[in-house]
Amino acid sequence: MNNQETQYSAQFVYVVISLYKKKDGNLGMKFADPTNRSVATLFREENIIFVIMDVREQITNKLIAAGGFWSYDEKSVRENLSDEQLIEGVLAKLDLEDIDLLFQMFSAKKIKAVWRRTMVVQGDFYYSLNRFYAWYYFNIHYPDRYLKAMMTRHLSRLTA
Repeated sequence: MNNQETQYSAQFVYVVISLYKKKDGNLGMKFADPTNRSVATLFREENIIFVIMDVREQITNKLIAAGGFWSYDEKSVRENLSDEQLIEGVLAKLDLEDIDLLFQMFSAKKIKAVWRRTMVVQGDFYYSLNRFYAWYYFNIHYPDRYLKAMMTRHLSRLTA
């Protein structure tokens, strides 16, 4: 890694801390504060890119095991899986624990955009799941009203 100073968001650093804590509880407890600048420096020196890729691989493994890409070659999925496909697959197939990891890897804005573009527009198919995500993850106070408005907007764009 070059000597340029690299800044990481608190969310980015928190992912590393959480994973490190699961692998080695004693060392992880020392770095409980995700806003501590020395934590980011320490992990950057220990190849932070590798650790984050490990999180992505872990989620990808769970998604493949859950049948998220059953009709595709596993090697091809691993090489070509985009962020949007990963986000959609995790939201549709995996558990809350994995979705929480997703929110630590990507911004809530990006996840919400993918959710609106891929899952909300499917209407009744993911209706209960979408109501939960709207309320729990995106703090939408009236999920039913919001989902109906998003569907109406989507259908208006299709017919315009």
